Amino acid sequence: MGRAEKTIEGDTPKSPSIHTNDSTASENTSVNSSIAFNPEPTRQLVKPLKILDLSLNYDQPPVQPNIVYPYKSISKSKRSFNSTWYKQYPWIEYSIQFDQIFCYYCRHSLPPSQHCNPNAGNLTIHGYSDWKHIGSMAKVHDKCETHKLALAKYKGWCNSKIQGSVTTMIDSQIRVEVAKNRTMLKSLIRCAIYCARQDIGLRGHSETTEISEIVNNDIATENKGNFVELVKLLCIESQTFCSAYEALPKNAKYTSKIIQNDMISAASTVIAQSILKEVQEGSKIFSLIVDEARDDAKLEQMSICIRYVHNSVIKERFLGFVELKELNANALSCNIILFLNNFGLDLSNCVSQSYDGASVMSGQFNGVQKKIKDMSGNLCPYIHCHAHKLNLVLVDVSRKVEEVHDTIGLLEAVYAFQSSSTLRYQVFFDKTGSKVPMHGDTRWVSKFKSIRYFKNNFTLVLTALKECTESSKSKEAAEAKGLLIQMNSLKTIVLLFCLDYILSLVNILSLNLQTTTLDYSRCAKLIKSTMEQLINLRSEKIFINIYNEAVSVFQTSNIEPNDTLRPTRELRISSTLDNYLTYSTLGASTSRKEKQNMSSKDTENEFKRVFFQILDNMNNEMIYRFTQNNEILNYIHASDPKSSEFLNSDLLVKLGNMYQPYTTNDFIEVLKNQCLIGKSLFLDNLTLSDLHQQISNYGETFDHVKKIIELVMAIPVSSASAERSFSTMRRVKIYLRSTMKSSRLSSLTLLSIDFDNSDKLLKDPTAVLEVFASMTNRRIQFQI
Repeated sequence: MGRAEKTIEGDTPKSPSIHTNDSTASENTSVNSSIAFNPEPTRQLVKPLKILDLSLNYDQPPVQPNIVYPYKSISKSKRSFNSTWYKQYPWIEYSIQFDQIFCYYCRHSLPPSQHCNPNAGNLTIHGYSDWKHIGSMAKVHDKCETHKLALAKYKGWCNSKIQGSVTTMIDSQIRVEVAKNRTMLKSLIRCAIYCARQDIGLRGHSETTEISEIVNNDIATENKGNFVELVKLLCIESQTFCSAYEALPKNAKYTSKIIQNDMISAASTVIAQSILKEVQEGSKIFSLIVDEARDDAKLEQMSICIRYVHNSVIKERFLGFVELKELNANALSCNIILFLNNFGLDLSNCVSQSYDGASVMSGQFNGVQKKIKDMSGNLCPYIHCHAHKLNLVLVDVSRKVEEVHDTIGLLEAVYAFQSSSTLRYQVFFDKTGSKVPMHGDTRWVSKFKSIRYFKNNFTLVLTALKECTESSKSKEAAEAKGLLIQMNSLKTIVLLFCLDYILSLVNILSLNLQTTTLDYSRCAKLIKSTMEQLINLRSEKIFINIYNEAVSVFQTSNIEPNDTLRPTRELRISSTLDNYLTYSTLGASTSRKEKQNMSSKDTENEFKRVFFQILDNMNNEMIYRFTQNNEILNYIHASDPKSSEFLNSDLLVKLGNMYQPYTTNDFIEVLKNQCLIGKSLFLDNLTLSDLHQQISNYGETFDHVKKIIELVMAIPVSSASAERSFSTMRRVKIYLRSTMKSSRLSSLTLLSIDFDNSDKLLKDPTAVLEVFASMTNRRIQFQI
């Protein structure tokens, strides 16, 4: 704006025929006043002056120099500019360069389209130097509409310097309102996240958004749900929040069920994005963990989890639930692939998969694992959940050893007996001081807890059963008497002590198999160590110690022996055998009478046989289930710094075959070279995580070895993460919330399970707010 703007080529601006380009213009500017103010002057092409000595914008004052002004010949008279005109016409700017005046307001305010106006053009781009007629020209210019508009704009600019422009004031007010809205919405989002983290319902039977009802509680007194009640609490605790919430329009209180769903969905979206970001920051590979269960609404829900490595730490993350309409392999695999695509994960980066042993999942030719393997383009080996395998080991041992089966069945019967009546439950609780552990069909850790409970409280349990035999109810008394007879035996207490000793070792393995950070290498070591300990238990010395301890407990119990409760019938041999020397009859070797006549040494040997049989069967089953047909186990030692095969390039190459990008000749060649250098460099590490971290410290030097180690770390050991999500699902989708949709269930479960990320969102829900605000057009503005 500081320089006169050039006219576009071809434009013919209207202007007086006065134009001066240099100091010699005085000789060519003989002008008639009628020409200067002719309402329709002749149209001429006038080149705008290139003014260099005037103000550039309103921030600079008008240029009004007081100098000796040059004279020029006008109407045969010598005339020059007079400095008194500055005070008379304050809009005047004088250019020493061209000895002409310009209008300060018009130059800086008028758009280029109005510069050609005859009343403005000679004071904006052309200049004026007819000193004889300056008075009449100035009066006409003062009344000109374009000049008045320019003056108004200048005054507006001056006011904006003091108060700010209209746009600035509006923008400032909007910012204040948006900040207030965002603060209020963050509090509401925290309420929703809090409810989700605590697995409690958000809605009530009847909800309201009237703040007067919420604060004064005058109209409705019934519980309106946890979310609205938390809002009520915030209104009571914070007057600032209460005022901001009360100011909201009635149709935008942001507590409706739709808004609650949007908040929960936005929070789960933020967590999902953080999980996806962590996967993408590494080598992008992951393993798939899937399981299926039925919810409280009798709908089949499939839990999808992934395992990956981030910052040298193994992570297993729950992603969500998928509601199933069909349970065949095609439907399951299609749902898995669709879910991963929607989440943003590429199936081609899947390197392994872990499910339970159901045929629809584990089928080699038409199971889910086969279909996922084919569609991923990788070997993507199927890992049968090791926790399920261990459970199958114990199930098979129970099936093959009759004494174990009978003992566990007896414990389950006692549990059922006391749990079916509150009075009987109270009797057992008063005697033992704790609850009888419940048995689980799929988790032998529950059976171990039950065995330890009965072993430690053997005498107290017998006392409770004895008291129940005195019940006035004949059926209850008879059932208690039968259980007491079976419990009050040396066989029961010896087997309890034997099973407790064995399962206490197996339980260590069971608990480790359910952790999310256990890698396949450490898993193999744990299994091997457990098998070695089971073999070491097969010692007569160990059994004698167990047996003597059990006998000691049995002898100190104050319950009458079972012979006094149930008299035995004398065994009679058939008369057809009277003329024969009979050593034994069919089944007589295990008859009650012969058992009673057995010496204590024979009894000890019989229990020793059972103890050794349990150990032999368990060891054989573990060999069969954990070591046979396991190709990964043959190569995994190459990632163990303590193994003689550490960084064996041939074995690592076979591990790399699991992922297609690691099978190229270039990759294999570089991998072998890095293995040669790294063999002696990384021997001091104890775990794969430590090894991965140390390799990462070298940057890209050992990047190929790092990728293989990361692949090994990503191989899942069990599907326990998916099963744990079902525990959360049953807390979230209770019978009162059985109509919940799968999308809402998935979001709530994700916020509950991923406690660390949801805690970050609870402290700072800004990211959730941004997603929430961008989901749809909101009645209230939350973004600028």
